[in-house]
Amino acid sequence: MNFLELLSPAGDAKSFKAAILAGANAIFFGVENFNARQRAENISFENLSDLINLAKSKNVKSYLTLNTLVYDSEFSNLFETVQKAIQCGIDAVIVQDMGVLYFVKQNFPDLEIHASTQMTTHNILQCEFLSEVGVSQINLIRELSLVELKPLVKFLNSKNIIAEIFVHGAYCISFSGQCYLSNYLYSEAGNRGLCVQPCRREFCSVEKKYLTPFNLKDNCALNFAKEVKSLGNISLKIEGRIKNFDYVWAITNEWKNALSDEKYIFQNNKNNLVYKVMNRSYSDDYLKGFSSSNMFTFGSKDHSFVECGIVISYTAN
Repeated sequence: MNFLELLSPAGDAKSFKAAILAGANAIFFGVENFNARQRAENISFENLSDLINLAKSKNVKSYLTLNTLVYDSEFSNLFETVQKAIQCGIDAVIVQDMGVLYFVKQNFPDLEIHASTQMTTHNILQCEFLSEVGVSQINLIRELSLVELKPLVKFLNSKNIIAEIFVHGAYCISFSGQCYLSNYLYSEAGNRGLCVQPCRREFCSVEKKYLTPFNLKDNCALNFAKEVKSLGNISLKIEGRIKNFDYVWAITNEWKNALSDEKYIFQNNKNNLVYKVMNRSYSDDYLKGFSSSNMFTFGSKDHSFVECGIVISYTAN
C-alpha cells in the first residue's frame, strides 16, 4: 500500500488544532520569521511546545517553514530559531534557500529537511540533486499535470523520498516564489514572506473599467482524488496559512474522507463545505494538462459569500 500523508496548514494555534481534529497526518506552520507567510498570525514559541505535544499525542507530525531567502547577517538568528524549534519537538523544516539547506545540514545533521514549493522543482535532474544533498520530502510545483507528475513521483520514491503535491488552495500567477510584482509595486518581497498579493487586486483599464486580470481560481484536486492516491508514496498538501481555522477544518476533513473512502465521489455543489469556506471558485486544469482563460475568476474575491439582501437606505445613527 502506498504511503499517504495529508499535510495541512496552520497560520495560528486555532488552525493547528483544527487540522488535528479534522484528521491531518502532518501540519506545516511558521514562527515569527523566515517563513513565506509573514502576514499570518503564525505560531509563537510560547505555545509551540504544547501544540507539538498535542500533535504527537495524535501521531501528527509538525513541519516548520523556513521557506524564504536569507541574508548573511541573519544566520545567527536562523540558528536560534531552528534550535528552539527542535527543542519544542518539530519533525522537519521546509526550506527554499540552498544556503539554508546547507546551513541546516551542517548544524543540525539529524533534522529532516523538506524542499519548499519555492524551489520550483519540476524535473528529474532537480529531484536527483536534492536527493544527493539529503532532502527527504520534495514539493513538486502545482503547475504540473498528472502525466508529468507520474515519472517524478516514481523517481523520488526510488530514492526513498516522499513526493509532495498541492491538492487544494491558491494558485500563483507566477511560479511560487518567482513573482516580483509585490516587491516592485509595494516594496513587499514575496521571497521574504511579505507578498501582499497584488495579483488579486483590481486594475483600471484604458476604458476606465476595473478588472482583475491576474486573479486565478483556486486549486481543487478532489475530482482526481483516486488518481492522485495511486501515484505512489506522496504527501498531499493543502495550501492556506493565511486562511481561518474553519477553512483548515473543512478542507482537511473533505480530503480525509476522500483518502479513506474507496468509493469517494466529490460532491461538486454549493452545499459542500468546500464551497462554504473562503474560495475564489475552483479549477483543476493544471492536473488535466492545460491552462486557459477559464482558470481566471472575476467579481467577488471570495465565492463563499452568498447574497442575502440589498441595502436600500441607511442613516448615520
